[in-house]
Amino acid sequence: MSHEKFMNSSIFLFLDLIVVAAGGWLYWLVISKLVSVSDVGQSTAVYSLVVLVSGIVGLGLEYPLLKKSSTARSTIVGSAILIELTITIAVVPFIIYTLADLHLQALQSYTVIALIMLISISQGYVARYALLGVSASKTILVIDTISTAVKFLAGYFLVISGFGALGVLLSFMLQAVLTASIALSLVHNIFGFSPGSLKHIKDTFKEGI
Repeated sequence: MSHEKFMNSSIFLFLDLIVVAAGGWLYWLVISKLVSVSDVGQSTAVYSLVVLVSGIVGLGLEYPLLKKSSTARSTIVGSAILIELTITIAVVPFIIYTLADLHLQALQSYTVIALIMLISISQGYVARYALLGVSASKTILVIDTISTAVKFLAGYFLVISGFGALGVLLSFMLQAVLTASIALSLVHNIFGFSPGSLKHIKDTFKEGI
């Protein structure tokens, strides 16, 4: 990678961090004034659980993706997607049990939303680092800018329509689904999805761990 390309990629990645952070700050600044403390607590409890689990199921796969997506391409991407999907499905009972164990009927009703978010975030995670592996940080910036704007608009209109915590969680789910859908579509066009042999999948898993 040339010095100029590296600098441009770094700048776009830095701008992406600013957009995500500023978007999250503005979102809660507005939404928290429109919903009750209970709604904020319920939505953040569910979302925090999803983010925690998605961080665990990531399994460090960003390292082999960043390292090999420009060379192994469809093989490394396909392997990472398959691994993420398998681990995510394996932890579904944990999500269901945790929400049920809280003994709050309101939180239990958000289980389906939590599962959709978890699957979307885990698959979007693979697509994100595959794109970063080929220095497509400008693309990541565009995707995150669009999804952040959609989350804000959806959250605002859902909340003022009286959906409360459900509206907040639906906006986060929409952001996750939109981000994953766009990123995976681009990754498929650039790399394709081909997990390769069982040995390659095991090697990718070990390298991530």
